[in-house]
Formats: sequence, structure tokens, C-alpha cells
Amino acid sequence: MGRLIVFLILIFFSGTVLAQNEANIWYFGDNAGVDFNGGAPSVLLNGALSTGEGCATISDNTGSVLFYTDGITAYNANHATLANGTGLLGNSSSTQSAIIVKQPGVNTIYYLFTVDNNVGPNGLCYSEVDMSLNGGLGGINANKNILIAGNTCEKITAISHANGTDFWIVSHLFNSNSFVSYLLTSTGLNTTPVTSNVGLNISGVTGNSIGYLKANIDGTKLASANWGLNNVELFDFNSATGVVSNPITFTGFTNDDPYGVEFSPNNQVFYISEAAGSSSRLLQYDLNAGTPAQIINSRFTVATWSNYMGAIQLAPDQRIYQTRYGEEYLAVVNNPNVLGAGCNYVANGFYLGGQECRHGLPTFYNSIISPPGPFVFQNLCEGDSTSFTFNAAAVDSVLWNFGDPASGIHNTTTQFQPTHVFSDSGYFEVTLIAYFGANVDTLTDSLYITALPEIDLGMDTTLCAGDLWVLVANSPSGIYNWSTGSTNSSITVNQSGNYWVEVSEGLCSNSDTINISYNPLPIVNFGNDTALCDGDVLLLDATLSNGSYLWQNNSTSSNFNVSQAGVYSCQVTVNGCIDSDSIIVGYNPIPMFSIGNDTSICVGESITLNANLAGGTYLWSNSGINQTTTVNVPGTYWVDVTVNNCTNRDTLILGNTPLPAVNLGNDTTLCQGDELMLDATLANATYVWNNYTFASTYLVNQAGTYWVEVSVDNCVNSDTLNISYNPLPVFNIGNDTTLCQGDELIVDVGFPGASYLWNNGSTQPSFQMVQEGTYWVEVTFNNCSFIDSMLVEFTANPIVNIGNDTTICQGDVLNLDATQVNASYNWFDNSNGSSITVDTAGIYWVEVTVDNCSSLDSLVLDMDFAPFANLGSDTTICIGKSLVLNAAIENGSYLWQDNSTAENLFINEPGNYWIELGNNCGVDSDSIEVAFEDCNCYIYVPNAFSPNADGRNDIIMPKSNCGYLEYTFQIFNRWGDLVFETTSPRNGWTGIEGKEDAPQGVYVYLLTYQFPEGKRMMKKGSITLIR
Repeated sequence: MGRLIVFLILIFFSGTVLAQNEANIWYFGDNAGVDFNGGAPSVLLNGALSTGEGCATISDNTGSVLFYTDGITAYNANHATLANGTGLLGNSSSTQSAIIVKQPGVNTIYYLFTVDNNVGPNGLCYSEVDMSLNGGLGGINANKNILIAGNTCEKITAISHANGTDFWIVSHLFNSNSFVSYLLTSTGLNTTPVTSNVGLNISGVTGNSIGYLKANIDGTKLASANWGLNNVELFDFNSATGVVSNPITFTGFTNDDPYGVEFSPNNQVFYISEAAGSSSRLLQYDLNAGTPAQIINSRFTVATWSNYMGAIQLAPDQRIYQTRYGEEYLAVVNNPNVLGAGCNYVANGFYLGGQECRHGLPTFYNSIISPPGPFVFQNLCEGDSTSFTFNAAAVDSVLWNFGDPASGIHNTTTQFQPTHVFSDSGYFEVTLIAYFGANVDTLTDSLYITALPEIDLGMDTTLCAGDLWVLVANSPSGIYNWSTGSTNSSITVNQSGNYWVEVSEGLCSNSDTINISYNPLPIVNFGNDTALCDGDVLLLDATLSNGSYLWQNNSTSSNFNVSQAGVYSCQVTVNGCIDSDSIIVGYNPIPMFSIGNDTSICVGESITLNANLAGGTYLWSNSGINQTTTVNVPGTYWVDVTVNNCTNRDTLILGNTPLPAVNLGNDTTLCQGDELMLDATLANATYVWNNYTFASTYLVNQAGTYWVEVSVDNCVNSDTLNISYNPLPVFNIGNDTTLCQGDELIVDVGFPGASYLWNNGSTQPSFQMVQEGTYWVEVTFNNCSFIDSMLVEFTANPIVNIGNDTTICQGDVLNLDATQVNASYNWFDNSNGSSITVDTAGIYWVEVTVDNCSSLDSLVLDMDFAPFANLGSDTTICIGKSLVLNAAIENGSYLWQDNSTAENLFINEPGNYWIELGNNCGVDSDSIEVAFEDCNCYIYVPNAFSPNADGRNDIIMPKSNCGYLEYTFQIFNRWGDLVFETTSPRNGWTGIEGKEDAPQGVYVYLLTYQFPEGKRMMKKGSITLIR
């Protein structure tokens, strides 16, 4: 009975996977293969296929491979060429070079569809594989390379028909936006397609035809990666009619290279893989995000890589696998139903046993890999009580975990058919543990709780009489039912009441209610339009109980002061209701006139003030009523003038104007040659001088009496001045002169009774001149001054330069040259030539004289020697240690084998290292061989053995305490012939050469090895064979 229970349970939990085995074997890339029959994938190394991109594989329902192809050649289950399986019209460089679909209702016939690359002439073809041929290994029958459509992109997929039996074969035509869907049934292929003209036009260069075409498991979505166009299109697919519709376009990819597409097992997550040579990404999108824009914006970067990412393919283990060009691993998305980082991407997820990926993975029809459905759930709206059912036959007890820890103690239950209210919308992973007898089985599935439509009619509100109010319940794909009977997304209301709406999206609905009431309008009245005088102010008062106010200038007080012409308005709000009024205010101008500026009059004079405005009435401060009045007393005078009932006043202050203040100064004495400017300037004045000139100033240059008469505002004043002259003190400090650099000149003025001022501020009668320049002195006597100057120039000493201190190489000579024009010379050795040659270290000098001026220069001469390079003997050091090579020389240059130029070189890996030293005296070089050995791992090779079958030293082999990553042991005889070779550390030499015993003697061995933590090493030596 226990066996029967287990059997029933296994039928229940395993029945959904029997049809999946057709995709259990994959062959792809460079002889790579994967076997999914054991649940967990295992590596296959027996494949005959080597393809850059496209490939297809098909197995029977037990998971045994039937045949596979790159679109050019097909291979049978024995990995030999399928009978009549060469010369197919696909291409291994086509994205999807082939797909294999079993003919519905026919157990032995498989349709092998092929696609040419780069819109090649072979287009889309099919061949029939009959598995009854060749003893069950199959072969292509007479229906081979039958053309279906030319001018196709590198895209093909197969999608299960809605009837669960037939298939749609779907491709895309180039230079068009046409999808073609061909129906495959038990009677064969209908070559008249269902054509859907939808989406982008794939045209231009033939590279634009590259990229995968795939459908999701339930056959409702179709994705096309358009590699050269830098976009991916996602469509709806009708599996009953073969029609493609409703495109969504994804953009923003790296280097125009979206290549692979795939869907999660639950059909709710979409993946795109880029194939960009320098930077590729695997991207994820949430198909439940909402609108097309929200789906596009849900993008999450799962992974990046610096080379080509390739195809992505859902596998029987419900994981998605990805190729990365040239890698020995497949990348794996372990939880493809989970959004974000929880999808658990592992770059080196599955090792291919040393075989390498290329761009492609096998292409399968959409439903060949169907996710298991361990239990059934209903009511998936947010807030619903979601119910769960399963076939509980023979199950003793259960434990459910709804993956909803936020629900607290309700997250688990032991009920057989439970319900659960999830705490939020989104993905949840539900686990069912079933106990039957001594057996336990754990089942998991993910579900998505759909958020209710977001509806917000707003808070209850109060409107004003006459207002209209629009209630909006906009939802991207909602169905609406209003309390008014309307089914639109919005309604307009104009009266009080309660209004509600119910919005449905799919199977989920939500509702909201709002109450609307109305208030009466306030009343505002400013009266009739009016006119004021300039400067008047009018108070406008709009005060109402509980009112708020908005005037034309955005002020918010209850009243407003008007001070200029214009239109004035106020909007008054009471209880949210608004009324307004406006008034036009005009202004008459104030009479504009002037009785003049404030002024002054001379004593005894009078002035007439004139209001100068006709048509008005007048009132003066002295009670006069005429347009003019005459006054002669200083004071303040005003007049009021009225025109059109508007009055203005002007005021004038009358004062006394003082006599002009004229002062030419005291009588004075000037020096011979001096001039004196007499200045009588006053504001607004006129002038008359003694010579009857009329300027404000007068230039005096001779003795005499001078007077001026000044008039200001017709008031006159005058002044007089006497001027006399004294002679100048005249002297001479000498002619301009030239001195030698470093010489000096003393000049003495010697003018008795005078004072002195030199150019540097000195007040002495004599001056010492020590540098080039113009020197002057001012001598003052009887307040009269005289200036004389002298230009002093210096002849520069000759510039002597026999060079900088220097170093020469031993055996060299140095020529010292002091040549100058018209010069004489005195060297350190009393020689008098212009140059001299030296060849020993020492201090050398020369004195050069030109135009009686001398200069001296010297240098220090040192000797240097050629460099010598010595890095030491070849050496071996431990792995992990380092060696410092030092080649320091004085004043030298360094060039190591890596082009570095420091005096030291740090060594941390084996190799030949050299140095080239250089200085002014030559170049030298040296080299050293540095080897590394693993000092933690020893290796020992005996130097003798005696293969005499006595059980002691019969075999010679290296011995070590560590394992090897690489190992080759070779033995040579004295003539250099190879007598023994092995790559296994477990094998040694038994002294046999060919089929006979090797002669006694000395042999040479060569051991090449690499420890796990070390470098590749080579060891040589000799061994003695003793008989």
C-alpha cells in the first residue's frame, strides 16, 4: 500500500513534466553540450557541432537526443552525419539558423526549418527528417530544402497553436514590417502565411536582420531583438489566428547590439541580452509594471560584461542560461521569475568541461519547456482572499508557506485547501510541503497579486453657485461605472450630492465616493466711476464677513487706497465663493506754474513775481489777488492758483546777494623768468582787468601795478596788487661724462649763501656719483632757484664666460675660450692668448681687458670614468618572495628590460632581466636569470634505481608533497633519444626501452611541472640505471 501512495503522488507531481524532455539535450558553440535529464545539468563532451551562432537540438520524450544541426549539417544520436543531412540551406552564422518541430499527430516525422544569414538567397526553407529510416537513427527524406519564403531576417520561432496540437512557424521578412506565420498541422505545412504588417520596418544593411525572435511559454507574447537597429520590439501574439499586434519598442542599448531575448517561466518577466564587443548587459523588465512606458522604465541591469553576451534560453530546470563569447562557462539566472537582484545571476554558473561558448544556444518552440504547476490559486487582486487547491489524494498532512512574512501568524497554515489575504501587491513565492507516509515532497510556485486600480476623486468639497466640477477616475485600462450611469473616465457635476465610481482593470476593481455641496456668491459694489485731483486719495472698501480679498495688484486687504487714475477691481471670496466689482477713477491735473527759483537781490533793489498761468484765480502770501506782485524785502513769498477746482501752490525765497569777494593777494616779489597767475574767479561773475581784458585770470611776467573789477548778479567789487622781480643764482656742475663700471665722480657747486637740493634729496654743496644716470641740483638764493644737470654714463666691463664648472671623461681635453673684440688677456699661468687647452682637474681663470675695463671668470674642472654594470649571478628564489636588483652609479642613467629608469628593479616573477647603464663617459650592460620555486612544495627526483624486480627501487619517478596543475616527466639516453615520457604523476619508468630492458648507465631527465599555487617550472638532472 505504501508503494501505491508514493506512485500516486509521483504521478500527481510529475505528470506535467513528461512532455518537457524533448529539450533535455543541448549542443551548441565549440563542441559544447549540456544534459538536463538528471534534473541538475551535466556536461556533454561528445557533440560534433561547432557553430558560431545558430543551432537546434531535439530529443524524444525520454530525453534521449534524436538529432541536432547548425542549419548546414545535421547529426544523428551517434554524432555522425544524419543520412542525407548535409547541404542544408541554413547558415551557422545565422542568429537562428534552424528550429526543429515534430509534425503534429505523426510520431516519426520532424520538420527541420532553416534560415540563411544576412538575408541570403536561401531564405526560409524546411526539410523532413524521418526517424524510421536507418534503423531508427533517422534521415532526411525527399522533401529537402523546400523554399518557404525568400528575403527573410535571421529570425525564426515556433509557437504552439491555441488548440494545443498544431504549431505556428513565425519569421520576419526583410525590407518590411511583415511577420509571416505558417501553420504546421498533421497534414503538413500550409505555405500560405498569415501576414501581420506591424512594428518597425527592418531594412537597410543586412546586419539589421540579426537578433533572436522568441515567444513566451503561453504563446501570448512575441519578442524580436533588432541588433543593427538598436531596439527590441515586444508584441501580442494570437495563438489561435497567428496574428502579431500591439508593439512596444525598447531602446537605449549599448553600441546598437540587443541580441538575445527570453521570458521567465511565469511569463511575467522579460530579459534582453546585448552583444556588444566592449560592454554588454543583461537587462530585465517587469511585464506587470503597467503601461508600456512603465514596462520600459522598469528596466533593471542584471549583469554587465566586457565582451559579447549572446543568446539567453530557458532550460528544463526553469533557469535561464546565457552564453558569453569565448567563455568555458554558461551564465545562469537561477530565479528568472524574481525581479531585481533576487533573480540570482551567476556569471560562471555552469562549467562546460573546457569547451567554449560562441554566440548561440539551441532554438526551441515556445511550449517545449513548460513550468510545472504544482497547485492552483485564484482571486489574485490586492485585498482578495486568495484560495489554493491541489490534488490531495493520499496526502496525510500539509504545511503551506505563503512567502508573506508581513502577514504575521497567517503566513503559514496546515489547511489542505487554504485561503490567504496577502499584505501587499507584487510577487510572492508560495511553498507547499506535502507529507504522505514516510515521504515528504516540497512544491513551490510564484504568483503575482495585482494592485487595485488607483482611484482618488478627492476630498469632499463645497462649490459655488454656477460652478461645474469634473470628477476624473482615469486608469490606463479601466472600465468605469459611475453613480450617474456614465461609463466614461470622467463626469461633470453642477449640483449638490454624493457621487461614486467603480473602476475595473481585468478581474480587479476599486471604488471611491465624494460629496459635493454648493454655497451662494458674495456681493461687492464700489459705486459709480469718479474723477479726483492729482494727489487726492480714494478709499475703496470691500469688507464682508469672513471674506478674503484679491485686488487688481494682488494685494489681499479688505480695502484699497486709490492715488492715480486707472481701473480698480477686487475679487472677494466668502466660503470659497467669489464675486468682484471694478471702478474707473480719473484724475484732473494740478495747475502747473512757477514764480521762479529762489533768488537774491542787491540792497535797495526790488523784484516782480509772476504766477504765469492764465485762466486761474490767485491768492498771494501778501494778500494780493493778481497774477503778479512786486516785493523788495527778503523773505518767503507764495501764491495759490486754482483751475477746475484743483489748487496748487508755488513758493519763492528771496534773499540778499553779497558783494563779490575779490582778493588778488598781497604785494609780492618774483624771481627773474617767473610768471604769476592772478585769479579772480567767482561763480557766475564777469571781469575787467587793468589792461581791459575780461577773463577771470591774468598772467603777470613783469613788474607793475595790477587791478580787477568783478561783477556777480550785477553787484560789483575790485582789488589791486604791486609786483617786483629778483635775479636768478646761475652756476654749472660740468659737462656730461663717461666712467668705467665701478668708478665714481664727486661734484662741488660752491655757491656762497645759497641752499641746495640734489635729485636724491641731498642738501649738501657736493655730490658723489657712483652709478649711471642724470644728476641735477637746484640752488636757491634770495628765494630764487636755478637748476643744472649732468648725464653720467658707465662703460660696461667686458663679459667673460669660459663656461660652467664641468666634468670631462678621463683622457679628454677641454678648450677654454675667452675671445673678445679689441681685448687683452691674462690667464692663470700668465699666458696672454684668447684661449687655452687643459686636460687635468683643477681651478682655471682668465682676466680680460677692453677699453681699460677688466673682468675675470673661472671654472672648476673635474674628471669622470666610464660606467660598469654588474647584476650578479643567476639565481632562484621562493615563490611569494621578491628580489631587488640595484645598479646605482653616480650621475648615471638606467634602462631596464621593461623600459623603467630607476636605479632599482623589484622582481616578483621569473625571467631574464637586464640593465643598460650610461653616463657621459660611455654605456655598459649586464643581465641575470631569475627563477622561482615553490618553497612550500618540494619535489625530489632520485639519482639512481635498480629495476631488478626485487620490490625495491624498481621504478623511478619524481616525489612531491603537493599536487600538480601541469606535469610532464621525460627521460633521454646518452644519445638524446626519448626513452620514456608520461603526464601522470602516478606513472614511473621501469627501465624498459621499447620492449627490452634498457642498458645500465646514466640517463638525463627533464621534468616540467606546475604546483597549484606556483609558476610553471622545469627541472633537469641525471639518473643512473643499475642492473
